[in-house]
This record gives sequence, C-alpha cells and structure tokens, in this order.
Amino acid sequence: LLGGLAALLQWFELLPKVAYVLGFGVALLGSLAFLAIHYVRRKDERQRLAVILYSFALALLPSALLGIVSALNLAPRLGGMALLTLPILPAGYFYAIYRHQFGGVELRTNRLIARFVYLIVLGSGVLVVGAAFAVLPTFPGRNIVAVLATSLAATLITLTMYPRFERWVEIRILGIPYPPEDILESYLLRITTSLRKSSLVHILSKEVMPSLLIRQSALLLTKGSNNEILYADGISDEAIPPLPSFLEQTDASSTHQLHPREAEAESGPWVRLSIPLTLGEQTLGIWLLGKHDPDDTYTGRTIAILENIARQTAMALVNIEQAEQLQLFYRADIQRHEEERSRLARTLHDEILNQAALIYTSLEPSALTEKFEREYRLLDQQTRRMINNLRPATLQWGLHIALENLADELNERSNGSPFIEFAIPYTDVRYPPECEEQIYRIVQQACENAMRHARASRIQIVGSLTAITIGIQVIDDGIGFDAKGIRLTSFMERRQYGLMGMYERARVIGAEFEIESADDQGTTIHLRWSTTSSPNPPSSPM
Repeated sequence: LLGGLAALLQWFELLPKVAYVLGFGVALLGSLAFLAIHYVRRKDERQRLAVILYSFALALLPSALLGIVSALNLAPRLGGMALLTLPILPAGYFYAIYRHQFGGVELRTNRLIARFVYLIVLGSGVLVVGAAFAVLPTFPGRNIVAVLATSLAATLITLTMYPRFERWVEIRILGIPYPPEDILESYLLRITTSLRKSSLVHILSKEVMPSLLIRQSALLLTKGSNNEILYADGISDEAIPPLPSFLEQTDASSTHQLHPREAEAESGPWVRLSIPLTLGEQTLGIWLLGKHDPDDTYTGRTIAILENIARQTAMALVNIEQAEQLQLFYRADIQRHEEERSRLARTLHDEILNQAALIYTSLEPSALTEKFEREYRLLDQQTRRMINNLRPATLQWGLHIALENLADELNERSNGSPFIEFAIPYTDVRYPPECEEQIYRIVQQACENAMRHARASRIQIVGSLTAITIGIQVIDDGIGFDAKGIRLTSFMERRQYGLMGMYERARVIGAEFEIESADDQGTTIHLRWSTTSSPNPPSSPM
C-alpha cells in the first residue's frame, strides 16, 4: 500500500521522481519483513515460505549485481537485463500456493525450476566475469579470449557442480529430503538411531513421503480388535477406514494397488496403495498410501522401494516396542532402587542416629572423654552424610536449593580441589518429584565422576531452571575421553556404569542426555528436560 501510494503521488507529480523507486523498495522490503515474521511464527508452513524467500533472493540479487556492473560503466548495456529476473517473485508465490495441485506436471516443474535457478545463477556469474574482462588492458583477440574462457569455465562448472546444485534445490527449495535412488539407504541409517515412535513418524511423514512425492498416507497398527493410527498425513482421521474391515476386504499378506472405483468401495476415495507391515508371519499393521505425483499411480520401482521401507519399518516398530519395555524395566528398577535408598536412609536416621544419641545422653559426664566425643561427632557426621547421599533432604525445598547444597557439600569434602562452582540463577519453581530426584542424581554422578576420574581442578554446574525447561551443564577441565559415537552399549563395554546410570535416569524422565568430551579437553554433560517430557507440569509454591 505504501509503495503503491508513493508511485501514485509521483505519477501526479506530487512527489519527486525518486518516489517511485523508494515506493518499490518499500513494497519489496515490507513484503520480505512480513514473510520473515510468518516464517518465525508459522513453523508448519516454513517449507512453502522458503520457496518465496528464495524467490526474493533469485529476483533481487542478480538484479542488484547487474545493476552494480552497469553503474560502474563496466557493461552499461546490461543494466536493463537486471529486470528480467523480477518475474520470479510472482512465480514463486504461485508455485508455493499451487505446487501440490499441478498433478502430473509437478515433477517436471520441479526439474524445470532446478534448471532455471541454475541458469539464473550461472548467467549472472558469466555476465559479471564478462564485465570484468572490460577492465583489462586492450589486446588483440581480447573478446575472443573472454568468450572462450567464460564458456570453458561455465562448461566445467556445469559438468561438476550441476548435480550437487540440483540436489541442493530439491532439499532447500522444493522440500525433497532424499533422492529416490538413495532413499532406502538413507532411511535405514536414520531409523537405526530412532528408538521413539515420534522420531519414526517424523522420518516417514516429513522426509520419506515428500521425497517420493506422496501427498497422502497413513500408518495403522493392529491392536487386537482395534487399530492404532500411528500417523495420518494429508488426510483427516475420519477418512481412515477401520483396520479390521479393511483387512477382511483385502489380502493383508501382500501389497494391494487399488483403482479409484475399487478404493471408493473398500476404503474411501483417497487410498491408492496398501502395503502390509509384516515380521515373519505376524502382521503388525498396514500402510495406506494415497495421492502420488506426478500421475497419481505407483510404478513397480516405487512399490518395490515402499515394500522395502515397510519391512524396515516393521522391524523398527518391534525394536521401539522392545526399547519401551526395557525403559519400563529401567524405570521400575530405578524406582525400586530409590525406594530402597529411602528405606535405608530412614533406618539410619530413625534407628542408628537416634540410638547413638540415646547412648550419648545416657552416659555419665565422667565417661564422656575427649576421644569419645571426637569419635561420636565423627560417627554422627559420616552417618548424616550417608543419609544425605541416600536421600537428599534438601530436595523438599526445591531442585535449585538441593543442587546448590550439593555443590557446597562437595566443596567441603574436596577442600576446594577440585573447586565446584554453582552458577544457576535462583528459582522457586517446583517440578515433578521424580524429575527433581533423577536430575539431582545425574548432576551428583557427573560431579562424582569428574572428582574421581577426570583429574579436574574446576567443575562448573551451570544452566537455567524455568517453568518450561531445565537445562543444566556439568563442565570440568579434566583429562576428558573420546566420546565420539558413544552409546549405552559403549558404557557397558567400557564398564562406565556411572555414565550408564546417568543415561538411564535421563531416559526415565524423557530428558535429553549428551556427553561432549575429547582427550585432554575436559568433559561437558548436557542435560535438557521440558514440560512436554512429563505429564505432570511444574509449579511455583504459593
């Protein structure tokens, strides 16, 4: 609006002639600002917005570059060519909005876009290089040399760089994460490290399906007489057919391609292909696939890729289920362990300390020698330290106070070597009791490891505790170790049971646990937890 108003006023000569140029700049920059805000706030639409933002870059950068060349009188005739890339802007808008409605021409359009973008970038570079020859001293055949050198460079760059450039355009602009020929290998590499259903769903729906240009899909798992919708993309849950009836109408042991009339009768108008998820003779579920570009049909090659992915998905689901069961066992074992520690702490406090205090108070003053009192105080201190290690009483006042007290106790025990620095801003936010206890234990174990094995001179406990997230790092300047590719099995092989316990405790509460370390470069333990990891939100005391 501002740009149009400036142009209109300049048309009636109410503003200087430069108003049109300024209005045009306001229109472009204003639109770009709104797109940037939209990009930050609407995460689900970032892929479409990325197309428009790249359109801005393609439309303006070559124009600016050629404008500079023209302004420097290196190639005055090129100035008008700077406007040739501006139509990319509306084209980018229309493509972002209607790309999934192109039907059979989308795949061809995607390839055409990659070639067009490459020609824009390459052409701009060629024109700049050509203009650079204009500043060279004149010599016989200069123009011929310039043309030959530029052509040779453009050819070599195209031969070596175009496939990589086309792949970059597919990933960054068109939102196609994997090339079809590499998708199976890439999928196998990804799912080997995914032990959560949410990660598997993200890989399938946000990476595999866009790479194969499949716009509608749903994965159903068998759960007795009912079915569990693992994910549904491009369709509503109501459009998914009941799994038992669908299995009765189709052969659940093999892939079944449905024609539109057949799909309408059996499962709804959108299903075009059904692939069972089987492991041995057991059917775990079924994968329903709908609209597929460019021509809404599935070729034999595509079906073969999808069947391989379905087999790997079935194995991944079994592994995920086993991992979830193991996590339940870990959780139960850790909970039993903590209950036993609490019982021992109560026994030491209620029976041992109280009985020792009773004996002390029942003695005659003449029997309280200096040596006896010294030994009694030492016994009392050691027993209370054991009780605190078994069940830290300070947790009843909150996680921050408990961690600060832990740092003070460790400093007292080590006499400042190593020195434990506690630098977490104070907060009175309370978290679920299990979360507070596990995080306390992880930080405690991290400090104990650094004190015993790292030969550190300084240990830092830093981070923040907010109502939404917990982020804590335990950093030491010790000898460190090689932590590349370290996993739970690595802890067991190296007999690093302290690290293994920290990892298990983090998994129990759904926290992220990461070790960053290298030889002679110290160690950093990263611990991150959020309210989405727990069904019980944190609270602030009244």
